[in-house]
Amino acid sequence: MAEGNKEGNITSRTKPFFGMPAKLLVFLGQLLCVFVFALSIGILILLLYAGFSPNEIGESERYLETEGCGKRLYSEMHSIGDQLRLNRRFQKDGILNGDKEVDITHSEVLQDGSAALDEISLNPETSYTLGQIQEFYNNGYADKLEQLYWDYQDGNYVNTLSGDDYGYYYSRLSRDYLEDTETEYTKEEMQKAVDAALKSEDSSAAASEDNSEIILTDGEIQLAKSIQELSSKDVTTVSDAFLYLFENGEELEKQYPKTVAGGTLAEYAARSKGNVSLQELYSSLVETVNAYGSYTSHVEFTDKTYENSNLRYYIKDESGNIFTNVSEWKDKGVDENADLHEVYIRYQRKNGVMTDVKQGDGDTQAGVYLKNVLSNRAVLDQNETVYLGLDTSFPYHDDIYQLAKTFDTYMPWARLLIVFLIVSVVLWLVLIVLGTIQSGRNAYDNTIRLYNADRMPSELTFILGVFGIGIIAIGAAAVGESVGNEASVWVVVLASVLASLCYGIGLTIYYSFVRRIKGKNLWRNSILHNIVFFCRNIYAERNTSTKLILIYGGFVFLHFVFLTGFSGAGVMLCLIMDVIVLFYLIKESSERQSVLEGLKQIGSGDMDYKVSTTNLNGDNLKLAETVNNLGEGLQAAVNEKMKSERLKADLITNVSHDIKTPLTSIINYVDLLKRENLQEPRIKGYIDILDAKSQRLKQLTEDLVEASKVSSGNIRLEFITLNINELVQQMNGEFDERFNGRNLSMVTKLSGEFLCISADGRRMWRVLENLYVNVVKYAMPGTRVYIETGRLNGKVFFTIKNVSENPLNIEARELTERFIRGDVSRSTEGSGLGLSIAQNLTRLQHGSFDIYLDGDLFKVTLMFEEVYEQSDTAEKEMDD
Repeated sequence: MAEGNKEGNITSRTKPFFGMPAKLLVFLGQLLCVFVFALSIGILILLLYAGFSPNEIGESERYLETEGCGKRLYSEMHSIGDQLRLNRRFQKDGILNGDKEVDITHSEVLQDGSAALDEISLNPETSYTLGQIQEFYNNGYADKLEQLYWDYQDGNYVNTLSGDDYGYYYSRLSRDYLEDTETEYTKEEMQKAVDAALKSEDSSAAASEDNSEIILTDGEIQLAKSIQELSSKDVTTVSDAFLYLFENGEELEKQYPKTVAGGTLAEYAARSKGNVSLQELYSSLVETVNAYGSYTSHVEFTDKTYENSNLRYYIKDESGNIFTNVSEWKDKGVDENADLHEVYIRYQRKNGVMTDVKQGDGDTQAGVYLKNVLSNRAVLDQNETVYLGLDTSFPYHDDIYQLAKTFDTYMPWARLLIVFLIVSVVLWLVLIVLGTIQSGRNAYDNTIRLYNADRMPSELTFILGVFGIGIIAIGAAAVGESVGNEASVWVVVLASVLASLCYGIGLTIYYSFVRRIKGKNLWRNSILHNIVFFCRNIYAERNTSTKLILIYGGFVFLHFVFLTGFSGAGVMLCLIMDVIVLFYLIKESSERQSVLEGLKQIGSGDMDYKVSTTNLNGDNLKLAETVNNLGEGLQAAVNEKMKSERLKADLITNVSHDIKTPLTSIINYVDLLKRENLQEPRIKGYIDILDAKSQRLKQLTEDLVEASKVSSGNIRLEFITLNINELVQQMNGEFDERFNGRNLSMVTKLSGEFLCISADGRRMWRVLENLYVNVVKYAMPGTRVYIETGRLNGKVFFTIKNVSENPLNIEARELTERFIRGDVSRSTEGSGLGLSIAQNLTRLQHGSFDIYLDGDLFKVTLMFEEVYEQSDTAEKEMDD
């Protein structure tokens, strides 16, 4: 018993690992790890945005002391300087100076401000005023000029000379066209025709006068005239690209503001042909206009921009102009001897060198960074006075306040957050391995169990998994967007929860794939597998499928021909063809239905049924003939089987009859010998043996005949209503003495109710007799025999069970076969026909006969439908 308990405890410790509580615990553990990981990452991102540096972990400094604070203050000051510098260069009395000229070939001056506009030499041919640049910017003129070049590159344009849409642009005047070996005339011939046309200004007359076959259009003549007058070069030396840009660009530029020189960029490029690229001029114009757009984003800057800011600045340039966001300092300036703020730097710059530097907390990383960077970079001029400070009381909740609050709140937790980050990753790896092992395993028998969701196509499951990953990415993006918001930490928490929930969805999909792999269902339940299987079936049935594909292809082709070639009439032809196909399909379905009806009739037992083949054609005809042949084959097989059974039955009956005649004589002569009063003991023993064996042979012959009749159904049954309890009591009385002779104890449990069935009384008696005889012959002496009757699910049952004397090493169904005995040594007197006869008689009386073996336990259960009306009548008679 101790060993059994030990084994049971081992089982109880092993199974829970695959149980639902353990799986749920691992699942929730992974969600918690993802939540902690996302939350730690989110807060660390906030710290990084606030200027957090890994070398600051563990230090107790405030944000105001960090290098990040210094970088943020300088960034704000640098932005102020850039804005003021742009304003000073492009404004006059606080508004845009529209008369100031800008050379588009020096657009970088507008972008980085590395040099003053006045210091750049201007080319009037490529210069515009700021007012004109503003007009280009507001109306999008420059974009249209740039688009010309890209249209030429992409072939997305209208050929103005040929009138063709979206064709390759070419001009017969260009060198690209004339240098092509496949052209019908040479470069010299074209130039000669151009010169003649320009000379006479009548292309037709020039051509006939010069006997030339080249006739130029008015557009070609005008284009050639413009190019040659501006460039003093032959038009036939110009490329396709230039001709396209010149022709279309000049037309646009005529509608736009002119350069300072009063011309267009196209004319200037033509005059400077070989030195200037028209495409580059148009690109430079676009860059200049875009730079102006960047300038306009700063042009509205005033001192009030930083009015509601914790940043305090004061800048005095070399011209004595003062820029500050503190109104008192505009008139009085900054007190040189006062420490106005906890964090500040004040200095003067003379000829680019910083002097008279004063700082608050200058030893901090913020102070050191500000001093180093400002010593090398001027804010506005090489001669300037600068004060930069931060009001650490933070009267305004600006970006610097948010950064300082975030840093000071979460910096002490930075080390712990990194620990959480590492631990969550390690623990997640452990849990994902455990979850993978658990997934799909049954807690009771350790088998693989698939759920309904696992039968979803694998590709669809994968798509859902990708969708879940996408949602996780959205959650991560939400963490990034939370930076800088006043409630950013709460957004990080919500984003972490969202990431955990989305991970749960992805994890569910992952577990589904794991279960599919373990259950060998991943490939079988995929759409691709079904496609491959379908294609393989089509190939296997290629004789039929090829014909269907060809017919369907022809059907589709005819539709295409009718619809594209016959317009409205084609639609009518398609409808007529569709109606014909519909009638054909209806006919096929009707024929197939008649074949199916034949199969149903033959399946129900009517072997002589024939499918009519009169109106059938094609495959349906072949199928019907096959069904008819099948019915004939089945009928022949059944007849042959019945004939064989009859022959067997006749053989048994005839042989038994032939045996009975001499057996009767033997029995009679043995009886006569017994009456002779022979005194010799040995002879009397011989006679007794002959008597026993002859009686046994007689019983065997009778059983054999009866078994043959019962198995073939060649007996008459007279059904009456029987009370099974009375029948069992009579049988118990009949076999009581024989049971006692074998030292068998009878334990009977009969239902107190009337249990009536409809059966043949004599045949039912034989069934029970065979069962009791079987117990007498094969039960182990000194054991109990249990007999029970009762009602179960509206049926009456009888059960008898005993312990076998000999081992039962055969199947239960084999005991009901003929000549099979539980005594393998065949030392008993049984014939092996008793159980077979009992089973067949039971089934002929519409009952069930079941044998159950468990080791040496032998159990037989009979089950019959209960006759309720007869039972009620019997009860009434008993009451009367």
